Amino acid sequence: MFEDRYKPLFEDTEYVLIWNAGMPILDPNFFLITQFTSGVHEGSKIILRSDGWTLFTSRLEYDVARRQVEEKGWLDHVEIIVYSSKKEFEEQFKQKVSELGIELLGINGNLLPWNVATDLKEKYGIKQFIDVAEKWTEIRLIKTPEEIARIRKACEIAAKVAEEIPSMELNTELGVAAQVEFAMKMKGASRQSFDTIVAAGANSADPHHGSSSRKIKTNEFLLIDFGAVYENYCSDVTRTYFVGRSNAKDKKMYETVLKAQEAALEVIQPGVNGKEVDKAARDVIDSIPEFKDRFIHGLGHGLGLLVHDGGGLSPHVDLELKEGMVLTVEPGVYLQGYGGVRIEDDIVVTKKGYELLTPASKDELISI
Repeated sequence: MFEDRYKPLFEDTEYVLIWNAGMPILDPNFFLITQFTSGVHEGSKIILRSDGWTLFTSRLEYDVARRQVEEKGWLDHVEIIVYSSKKEFEEQFKQKVSELGIELLGINGNLLPWNVATDLKEKYGIKQFIDVAEKWTEIRLIKTPEEIARIRKACEIAAKVAEEIPSMELNTELGVAAQVEFAMKMKGASRQSFDTIVAAGANSADPHHGSSSRKIKTNEFLLIDFGAVYENYCSDVTRTYFVGRSNAKDKKMYETVLKAQEAALEVIQPGVNGKEVDKAARDVIDSIPEFKDRFIHGLGHGLGLLVHDGGGLSPHVDLELKEGMVLTVEPGVYLQGYGGVRIEDDIVVTKKGYELLTPASKDELISI
């Protein structure tokens, strides 16, 4: 039931653990393996083998879990154990570990809580851990056609909302964020990928500005960074608008960022290192004296079950692009005390280049 993509997990161990604690500590690999699109699955655990898995689920989540396993025709490969209390889970888990004779266990060292790691050794008799966190990240970097289809839908939702932003009521940053998130849900998103960033005026010079009750005024930038989740997969889009009438400096900032993104996109194809893609964009921005060194972050990041899902386009990340990778491409220029411009799109690397997943308008600085 598993594709070859999972083989690296079992190079050094027969068993790999996926451990969901309480919200928000849910392992994205749980949803990668199960492909569940319904249910929260707090407290669910999986002991993964190369030929199947054992799922521990609470009584609360049992029906929705079993139904989804059954719909996929996996009941012959998936054992489901249901528990009603912490004590019952501990007894069942200990029995299964003993039955399988697990002494060496693969774990996601990036997410497994310290107290759980301690319990695994002291309560359940695990003698040694193998950290497979990097292998999980490498697996998720290359998407299957099914995953790309879900991301494409998430991107389609976000792109459609971007086209509606100029007609939204421009009251406050939080007010616009609420309208964006509502519009995404009305188009089929289950939730937003992250807290929507609406940054007006000088706030747009802070790449990760927290939306506030600040009123939106005329004659200033309005930067909006948002994303939709569809069946657990994320999109991530940024568009920068201008409220009122932009001047020559504003237009120059926007045109420079747009040219930087275009230069980066031209470089993308399998075999190219992400550093080269970042450099293509950075060179365009740094060629303008007043914008030199004002592109203050990496060009992009991996996208999938997480909005930052491993890999990246950055001077500091060594990543060879491969077909099936989904990445953001988001150059920006940020001038403190004045404002910032960022243009962000999502792409999937194809055999000969890339496919743009977020075709929202961006060819000029849109005044609203």
